[in-house]
Amino acid sequence: MEMILELKKTADQGNQYTLMELVGPKYYDRPIPAVYTHGGPLVAYLIERYGPETFFKLYRDVRQPTFLKESERILGDSWASVEIDFWQWLDAEAASYGLVTEPSLTSGTIVLSDEVNPDEWQTVRDAYSKSRSRMSNWPRHFAIKAEYSQDEKLKFLTEVIRDNDEIWARSRDFDSKITDFVAATPEHRIALFRENDGIQRLAESGDTSNIEEYVSRYVQSIPSTLLGMAELGRILPLDEGERFNHARIKSFEKIDERHTLWRLRCEVGHADRPVKTFEILLDSALDWNVRRYTCWRPDNTEQTAEFDFAEFLGHAIAIKRTVTGPDGEHSEQVVGLLDKSDVEDVRVAVNAAARKGPTPEPMSLSEVILRPLHLAIAWPVCGLSLWLVSRKRRSKGADN
Repeated sequence: MEMILELKKTADQGNQYTLMELVGPKYYDRPIPAVYTHGGPLVAYLIERYGPETFFKLYRDVRQPTFLKESERILGDSWASVEIDFWQWLDAEAASYGLVTEPSLTSGTIVLSDEVNPDEWQTVRDAYSKSRSRMSNWPRHFAIKAEYSQDEKLKFLTEVIRDNDEIWARSRDFDSKITDFVAATPEHRIALFRENDGIQRLAESGDTSNIEEYVSRYVQSIPSTLLGMAELGRILPLDEGERFNHARIKSFEKIDERHTLWRLRCEVGHADRPVKTFEILLDSALDWNVRRYTCWRPDNTEQTAEFDFAEFLGHAIAIKRTVTGPDGEHSEQVVGLLDKSDVEDVRVAVNAAARKGPTPEPMSLSEVILRPLHLAIAWPVCGLSLWLVSRKRRSKGADN
C-alpha cells in the first residue's frame, strides 16, 4: 500500500518516470530507485490485469532490444496502452486506500489559452514532428561523442562510430565505473557487454534485420536530449502515449523585430494545479529549436537551460546544453566529432571486449547474493506482495 501511495504522490508532483523510459536502454537493467518505487506497483497492476502466469511469462521471456514488440505479443496490448491503463489504475488504487488527490490526466493533454493562435501553435507541433523524423535518418558513416559534466567534472562519455551496417560504441559512467561496449555487425548481430570493476558480462545480444533500429537506439539517444525540439518534447506532452502530464499554453508571441524569436509560456502538471511553470524561447530560423528555457517549480526554485547550435551531421542541432540549477549547480552536455585516434581507440576497445566475452571468473559473494535479489527478486516479490494484500483487503470488504 505504501508504495502505491508514494508513487501516486510522486506522480502528482510530476516527478514520475514514464514506463516507456524505464524499459528504454538508458534505465533497463539498472538498479536505480525507480526500479523499486515504480516496479512494485507495476507488478501488482500487471498481475491483477493479466494474471500471474502472463506476468511471469513477460518477466521471463522479454529482453530490452525487442521489449515493445514482445510485450505486446505476450500481453495483447501495446506498452503505450499499458502505460495509460497503469496510471489510471494507480489513481483508483490510491483512492481506494483513502488518498484523495486530483485525478491525473492521460495521453498528453495540451490546452491553449484564448491568447494563443491555434495555427501558430500547430506550426510548432509540425516542426517538432519534422525534427523527430529527420533525426531518424542518420548518415551511414560518422563518428561522434557526447560528454556530460557536472560542476566541471566529467560524469559520462559516450562514443559511437557507424560504418554502413557496423556499429562500435563505448559508453563510460565514471562515477559507477561501468563501461558498456556495443558491437553491431553486417550480419545483423548485435551485442552489448557491460564491464564493472574488471568483470565483464554479456548484457544483451540479438539479431536485427533492420540496423536502423539499433542506430536509433544507440546513436540517436546521444544527441536527443540536446536537440532543442526534443527538449520541447520532454517538457510538453507532444508524443502520444509517452507523457501523461497536462499542459496549458498560456501565451505564444513574437519578441524580436526579425520575427524569428518566439516566447512560449506554459504550465505543466494537473488541470487545476500546475506542477511546473516554463518560459521557453524558440527560434523559427532554427526550425523552431529551443534557444533557452527557464523552469520554476512549486517551491519557487528555478532552473535554466541554454543551447548552442551548429550544423551537425546535416542537421541544425544543439551541440551544447548548459543547465544551471536552483542551488547554483552547473552541468553541461556537449556533442562533437571524434578524431581519428579516438575512432581507432574505440574500435580496438569494443573489438577486444567482444573477443573477451563474459568474464569466466566467479562474481564476488556480495554480487552473487545481492544482484539477483535486487534485479530478479526484489521488485517482482514486492509487486506480488502488493497484489496479494490488495486481494485480501478487497475480500474482507466483500465479506463485510
